[in-house]
Amino acid sequence: MSLLKNFCHCLILLTCCQVMAAGKASFQRATAAKYWPTDGWQSSSPEQQGMSSQMLAELFKTIKQRQLNLYSLLIIRNGYIVAEANKGNIDNLYPIFSSTKSITSALVGIAINRGLLQSEEQKVYPLLDHNKLLLRGDFKSQLTIKHLLSMSCAFTWPEIELGYNNPDNPLFKMMQQTHWSNFVLQQSMLEPPGQRFNYNSGCTQLLMAMIDKALHNNNQGSTADFAQSQLFTPLGITAAHYNWQRTPLGILNGSSGLSMKPRDMAKIGYLYLKGGHWQGQQLVAKSWVDQAVEAHLKLTWQGFISPFYGLGWYIQPFGFHSLGYQGQYIFVIPEQQMVVVVTANLKPQNIDAPIALVRDGILPAVISPTVLKADKTAQQQLIKLQKAF
Repeated sequence: MSLLKNFCHCLILLTCCQVMAAGKASFQRATAAKYWPTDGWQSSSPEQQGMSSQMLAELFKTIKQRQLNLYSLLIIRNGYIVAEANKGNIDNLYPIFSSTKSITSALVGIAINRGLLQSEEQKVYPLLDHNKLLLRGDFKSQLTIKHLLSMSCAFTWPEIELGYNNPDNPLFKMMQQTHWSNFVLQQSMLEPPGQRFNYNSGCTQLLMAMIDKALHNNNQGSTADFAQSQLFTPLGITAAHYNWQRTPLGILNGSSGLSMKPRDMAKIGYLYLKGGHWQGQQLVAKSWVDQAVEAHLKLTWQGFISPFYGLGWYIQPFGFHSLGYQGQYIFVIPEQQMVVVVTANLKPQNIDAPIALVRDGILPAVISPTVLKADKTAQQQLIKLQKAF
């Protein structure tokens, strides 16, 4: 059984890699649910959801042995919490840093579906009334919303190369400005957009500025109002449940400004697991979800995290995930109907540790699509390890 199980896992991973190499994701999403966690998540033993308590207990031992500084770990299968550990209060808000980008991507999809933006192929400079910054034959005239979402905007932007301890980092320079979007649009562009991935937090801020402008043009309030009414309220997340920083102009910081509870982060993952559907509503168009988690560009940057990048999401053979500074993750694993959330304070050399935990510790604990025989001894051990987290 063990050899057969390992062979099946390898076969699934190989198939996913082959499909992703062709630039397409193969993730299947079902909209049906036994219940919706709008008012809160329900819990279950791992065995009730076809998972091994003993193997999950080994996962928590590994975390302790490696001395990984995780704040919280939340594992959900079939819509039920099967394991949850927190160093602090369960309702603590954690800064999710660049995992914010994945949520901004969802808001762009909603804005397009609501007609505030036309499509991901719209040109950026006219949308922000910055045509005056363009020169004849300028590569900037080719820049589209999709280039921003895939972080292939081609601006000179050495955010990763300089690192976050360098005051000359363009991210910090942007945040010292009043007009963040103006600063980004004025950066040089030495090649056409869409050619390669280059991590650029300014891209996501331009997206939020576009939503803001479209809202004001249509007398529909602020980006904060839009995020609350169109995304958070339907998910059962009130304004008191999160904190989202704003720019000096009052626009949401779409690149890294959001702080959330782990259980609410999991709702974002579950929304994408369900193809943008939530309790009878299509909050995010399924076509947008499909496109967002498709492998658009190969990642080649130093500090390799995943094989490909989508539209605001990192694409893995087993699924897709967000990623924030110091290890803030929302994992979505469609094949196994799972969502995994990690908040952490990891050192740069350990930033990919949660990916290994999912791949080598959580996924192997999935034994069956149906209920397993209860393992009371292992369940008690798992409970103790979660309390000692």
